[in-house]
Amino acid sequence: ADEIGRTFATKGAESTAVIDLVDAMVAQTTGLFTLMQQFVGVGLLVGIAGLGVVMVRSVRERRRDVGVFRALGVEPRPVMRSFLFEATFVAAEGVLIGIAIALVGTYGLVLNGSGFMAGFTWTVPWRDILIVSALTLGAAALTAAIPARQAGRIRPAQALRLVD
Repeated sequence: ADEIGRTFATKGAESTAVIDLVDAMVAQTTGLFTLMQQFVGVGLLVGIAGLGVVMVRSVRERRRDVGVFRALGVEPRPVMRSFLFEATFVAAEGVLIGIAIALVGTYGLVLNGSGFMAGFTWTVPWRDILIVSALTLGAAALTAAIPARQAGRIRPAQALRLVD
């Protein structure tokens, strides 16, 4: 390509190696996919933070109920576990729904087979899905740990005495 460019430059010819064009196209596509991954990552962080906010509100709104349970003799650990279970269950629902949407969406793209996705085969990256799911559920559990701990520390007398 360089030799053709030098030889015919006086006649207005320009040359580019095909490998350079392919590299440029792959770089653009890779950049787009990296941007999509970053958006998904930010969405996960926002979702986990939202779960933390919901759990803080949940503990606050159910303070009197927890106070009644504590007055009836329920220990702090079961109260904490119930809030952790609730948060983990909500996070697991979100993860499963997200996986289902992603699998259906990618299958539809590959099944369509036109343009960009032509010739692709649909495979499921189970290892990546399991890693991201485990990290998401772990982060959700850590986010919910502080509100759950606060729920376990609610004193019955104070919870029942306070008026919202």
